[in-house]
Amino acid sequence: MTHAIGTKFKKRDIRKDDYEVIDIYETRNSKGELMGTEYLCVHDFCGQPVKTLELGSTISRGIIGLPDIFDMMGLEPVKELKL
Repeated sequence: MTHAIGTKFKKRDIRKDDYEVIDIYETRNSKGELMGTEYLCVHDFCGQPVKTLELGSTISRGIIGLPDIFDMMGLEPVKELKL
């Protein structure tokens, strides 16, 4: 599944930043077959834009506007593990 430039999503971690896809990187072999896809994304951190590479599965899980499984079940994600 490919995601279009401009797709907005949230990663499932403690910080709930809004990410946006700004470019698509495709890796191809010598035959021209598509081997992998990564997405260049941007989010704000302390007022500065930060760019990261993300996988399509990360984006699919966090697309803004789709219900989060934790919200649907009334659960909170684990914030830290205490051993």
